[in-house]
Amino acid sequence: MVSVLAGYVILGQDLAKWALDNDSSGLLQPDMPEKRLVHAAVARASRQLWAHPLLVHIELLFLSGDDGRDYDHSYIFVTGGYKCHGFMTPPPIPSDPVANPTEVDIGNALRELGFNRNISNFYRPPHPPIQRFPRIPNEVMPFFSLSTIPVEILRYILSFACTDAGHTGCTVNLVCNLFRQLCLETGVDLQCALVVGSGKQAQFLEMLYTRERQKRRVVSLFISYEDGRPTGDWQRSRIPFRITQDILEAISPDYLRTLYIEWPWGDTAPFLPTTFRSLSQMYFRGCFDPSFAQSGSAPHLKILHVQIYFTNLPDDFEEQLTLVCPRLTHLRICACPYDNNYEPVLRLAHSHCKIRRPLLDIVKEFQDMGLPHSSASDERLRIAPSSSISSLQKLVITFLQLHVTGGWVTNSTTENHDLRVLMFHCLAREVDPGVPDCIVDGEPTPELIRVESEGRELVLLPALGIRHVENVKDVMLEESRDMRGEWLQLGDGEAAEGAWWRD
Repeated sequence: MVSVLAGYVILGQDLAKWALDNDSSGLLQPDMPEKRLVHAAVARASRQLWAHPLLVHIELLFLSGDDGRDYDHSYIFVTGGYKCHGFMTPPPIPSDPVANPTEVDIGNALRELGFNRNISNFYRPPHPPIQRFPRIPNEVMPFFSLSTIPVEILRYILSFACTDAGHTGCTVNLVCNLFRQLCLETGVDLQCALVVGSGKQAQFLEMLYTRERQKRRVVSLFISYEDGRPTGDWQRSRIPFRITQDILEAISPDYLRTLYIEWPWGDTAPFLPTTFRSLSQMYFRGCFDPSFAQSGSAPHLKILHVQIYFTNLPDDFEEQLTLVCPRLTHLRICACPYDNNYEPVLRLAHSHCKIRRPLLDIVKEFQDMGLPHSSASDERLRIAPSSSISSLQKLVITFLQLHVTGGWVTNSTTENHDLRVLMFHCLAREVDPGVPDCIVDGEPTPELIRVESEGRELVLLPALGIRHVENVKDVMLEESRDMRGEWLQLGDGEAAEGAWWRD
């Protein structure tokens, strides 16, 4: 045990005077606020007191105030003992430390540092002597820091820190050469990356090319062509389209587990430009290549969200999806109100629920209701899918908002949109006759519909209302923000049900 037999309290006012008397830089002026003077004095006094071989224990204390620090009544408490205090790195023990300094020893040391003005203001602490544990010598317990622990443990620690969209990863690269080399060798700084905008994509791709492909270990990736903002300049989008595809082909295909991607509008993108063997969760938003001919595969993909614009799904969408991601368990897809994009989704829902009644018979009932017939050919609806996705447990279907031009809307503008929504509702009634009526005054019900058949769940989200075409950009911006917010909540790249599964 080291006994601290003496100590002094130095008032904040004396610290300010000391700072002015010992300022050689000329930066401190007498007319400065006392807060700034005390702050500068504390910083300077702390450095000098810690450097002294005798005055080795310092506690900076503030009495309570409005901001938690009352500078008018602040003081530092100085005692003697070994250099061991709080979380600060303990410096080496002096060659001839004074384990039990006296009041005279500490007073003389303070005078050596310039604290010789108004010595009567140095107070002895009112409490009894403090008992301190001695510092364990380095020979007994060596001092550890991040730079001395094994690389495997350091990488494990940094993997928990670098999950904030890349901010920490960029900072870790700049700490020291050791951390920089660790990032280059393990790719821990790349494991969670948010890349938005064509400029950022170009920089990110250039950085990837400076590393070996197997060390480009991106685990969770959010990539968008222009900060989530759609552009009407289709020619301009071709450059970020190529960069986006190059990034996906450049990263290591063995580590990516979460992919949220927003393709540039106006370009038809492949479902996956390459094969990702570890990918378990994906959000695809943009224009879709219906051929699947150029698509890679994701053998372990379980959660998929597909939001397609301005393109049609292939007639054999279900079969193609089974080949690309055979272990899919959760699928959310949007039934587009335009063209015939809803038909493959309608057939997918029909086979997912294993409805025995032919789909064509269900569709023809709409003629008896006095509603216009579907534009789909009878042949396409007559041929049921050969087999459903065997692993699929939950299918969520949403409906894009219908945007119209002009100041008013006629029934002919919305009748096909309403009809297609009602078709899905009738499928739900085939599974569960207890589902509420699908039509309320000629329009689809706004309620969420959920049915289950043989362990398979079908969820139909409420159809959105009609908005003017001028609001398209606002809607897409909101969807982009929601998409990014969902990805940020995942963080660590582990597969999890996203916010879009919450009813």
